[in-house]
Amino acid sequence: AEVAEAFTAEKMPQVFNAGNYLQAVPFAMHGPTRDAIVRVWQAGGNIMGVPDVKGPKKPDFPYAADWVKEGAGEEELAVFNRWKRNTAAFYDELREWRGRVREVGAFLKATREAAGPYWFPVYFDSRGRWYYRGLPNPQGSDLAKAVLHFHEKRPLGPRGLFWLKVHIANSAGFDKERMQDRALWTEQNWPRIIAALDEPENHPDVWGKDAPWCMFAACWELREALRSGHPEAYCTGIPVHMDATCSGLQHFSALLRDSVGGLYVNLTDPNQCGPKQDIYSRVAANTMQVIQRDTLSDDPEVAALAAWCVRVGISRSLAKKPVMTYVYGATL
Repeated sequence: AEVAEAFTAEKMPQVFNAGNYLQAVPFAMHGPTRDAIVRVWQAGGNIMGVPDVKGPKKPDFPYAADWVKEGAGEEELAVFNRWKRNTAAFYDELREWRGRVREVGAFLKATREAAGPYWFPVYFDSRGRWYYRGLPNPQGSDLAKAVLHFHEKRPLGPRGLFWLKVHIANSAGFDKERMQDRALWTEQNWPRIIAALDEPENHPDVWGKDAPWCMFAACWELREALRSGHPEAYCTGIPVHMDATCSGLQHFSALLRDSVGGLYVNLTDPNQCGPKQDIYSRVAANTMQVIQRDTLSDDPEVAALAAWCVRVGISRSLAKKPVMTYVYGATL
């Protein structure tokens, strides 16, 4: 009740102003991207992140309807258990597929019913992070982010062309190098991209697997800018997405002037050589060093557990969750 009473525009004007600012930003559908996605969908999907229109197939039960588990042999049980695992995986895949189909259906419906612009309501979580509501929305999947551009277009300007090239490389998965090298990657691959731009569905290898539709939309806008003859004056509404490197630790490292933390979350690059540092891999490696020392422990239980951990290893993905959530107040 106290929180609800405090949450008013009069008592929290800055919060409400921020939310209203985000909600007041209009978006529009990017026609070329929408049309290409529709073509892929109508052709059956299952390419460039567009879901298969048929959906996943449920595994067939391997035995007759009157088969009973009790009394079955070891080999029969092995087949049955494999079917159970495959069926569980099918239902996970089915849930994911339904979500993606709903998203495609939502933006197809939106473009049929309204020409735009579109506005999206927002909310924030306990950490103060803002999120859009609605399907699709600018924070959605690759398809949603690619097709939703700012309604109010602006000229690219002197640096816009450069950042558009960086965005293309990022979308292609070439996002570990320095920014100049990413822009250069786009320039070097431009002839190959241009050849695939009018029929992206026939050249899926060009667009990669990270964010193929965001890459397509950015490439389309880059081509139009170059065709205009005055790329700096070309007006576009494409959002150029930029990702932080463990933003919580970035803030702590900046506030504390932490040179070690700042290096591994890419606030600093003393040698000016790149490539991008990875705090999660670094923590995983440091953890393995500590565990390696524990293999020499006088406590046999500690030594045995450490030896098992050394055999299994600490992956980047295993390290990422505790590292990322630590700065949000996650408990041990």
